[in-house]
Amino acid sequence: IFSKSLRLKSVGGGSNSSISSGQIMNLVSNDVEMFMLTTLFISYILWAPLQVVAITILGLYLIGPAFAYGIAILVVFFVPLQFYYSKRFAILRSKVAAITDSRMTLVSQAINGVRVMKMSG
Repeated sequence: IFSKSLRLKSVGGGSNSSISSGQIMNLVSNDVEMFMLTTLFISYILWAPLQVVAITILGLYLIGPAFAYGIAILVVFFVPLQFYYSKRFAILRSKVAAITDSRMTLVSQAINGVRVMKMSG
């Protein structure tokens, strides 16, 4: 993928290049990582609601109203907290992606420099 990205006209280092090879490599690696995570967790779409219903029924049967109060506290306090932390994580992840783009650009420039040095002798 890296060698193919260097052959693209928008990446090859021309005067009108708008996308660096670091950005392309970062996008490709993020896409592959998301695909892998999706294949790992896709089964939870089916099993998670079934588990929630089964655990709620068993908890109410075995423990009683205290279990219902515990679930209510969980939903009222911890679900919004998790939404807040997930938004915060998304913001931080975008900052990390920008840093990774610049790092990948520097690495690709260093590799191109080494390639030029080897060609010139």
